[in-house]
Amino acid sequence: DSGNHGASFLTPYLAAAGVSTPDSHTVALKLTKPNGCLMQTIANLPYLSIVKDGTKKFTAQNCIGTGPFKLTSWTPGQGWKFTRNDAYWGGAPYLDGVNATITPDQSSKIQTVLSGSTDLTDLIPVSLWATLQGRNNVVFSTIKNRSSLVFVFDQSQKPFDDPRVIQALKLATDRKKFLATALQGHGTVVADVPVAPGTDWYPSGLTPDYDAARAKSLLAEAGFPNGLDITLSTSEAVPGMVDSAQAWQQVVKDAGINVKLNQLPLDTYWTKGWMASPAFMDYWTSFFPPVGFNAFYTKTASFPETHHTDPVVERTVSELMRATDLKQQIALSQQGYLAASKSYGYIIPAFADTAYASAPKVN
Repeated sequence: DSGNHGASFLTPYLAAAGVSTPDSHTVALKLTKPNGCLMQTIANLPYLSIVKDGTKKFTAQNCIGTGPFKLTSWTPGQGWKFTRNDAYWGGAPYLDGVNATITPDQSSKIQTVLSGSTDLTDLIPVSLWATLQGRNNVVFSTIKNRSSLVFVFDQSQKPFDDPRVIQALKLATDRKKFLATALQGHGTVVADVPVAPGTDWYPSGLTPDYDAARAKSLLAEAGFPNGLDITLSTSEAVPGMVDSAQAWQQVVKDAGINVKLNQLPLDTYWTKGWMASPAFMDYWTSFFPPVGFNAFYTKTASFPETHHTDPVVERTVSELMRATDLKQQIALSQQGYLAASKSYGYIIPAFADTAYASAPKVN
């Protein structure tokens, strides 16, 4: 009833009547069908919180759960403040509070940490890393293969309802050039799966294909002999997203694909761009790979971004959710993502290394 996205991850497997509390410290979940990844699914969801019994209206003011901080103010697009929860069940936290300020301009954000007015930043675009590296008054920290910037095409809308167009977009994406341009080499090329290469979960032998000539040929077969014009919604809602959009815009030109960028402000992108445009960008952090299927790929997906289903993927996921052996889960996950990489309107060119900055006093 609250509109919580977490519910859509669970409702295919769990009815409200299936939740019981046999004692004051136990919650029992009786599933309607198997889900061997249930615990990872629950642990992976940032949407789930424990709120007071009887809560009907979910706002920033009353949606206070069991966390170590209390939200004291929130202004969309500007920032928010937390204060310490002295009644926290795990013991009160060290900090008196947290004061977060949204600074859309990335260069201005960098200046706040250099001047000492900010103790900690969120993610920093690769294009600005050099500004912070080697400085004594800033700690610069990187995370390998943390996330991926995703290009999404709604396959319920033309021209993306034609599999040849989807295949052409994939073949037109020069991923090595994208990695060098958008991320200055700080990442790993990937073949349209949300799994970092080098892990057990990455489909064995899967490598991306780049063939601009073949992409042109497929577009001609699909009725676009003179090339394809598309509009891609993007935003600085995530640092580096616009840089990635501009890089992709350039790498697909050789295949006759002309991309117009529709850059939206961060406070409206998630309502007017994401899942509201035929072509748009998303941002995925690393997650337990099987969880991604129910998030983005199945008929009951929480975020049906492409509006596409694949019977091979559906059968594989059904078998995957019945599996409890880790080796079997890995093998089935590989099979599912291998099939999904070919038919779904997702282009995931690379996993990106990410970085943030902090003051030396921050631990």
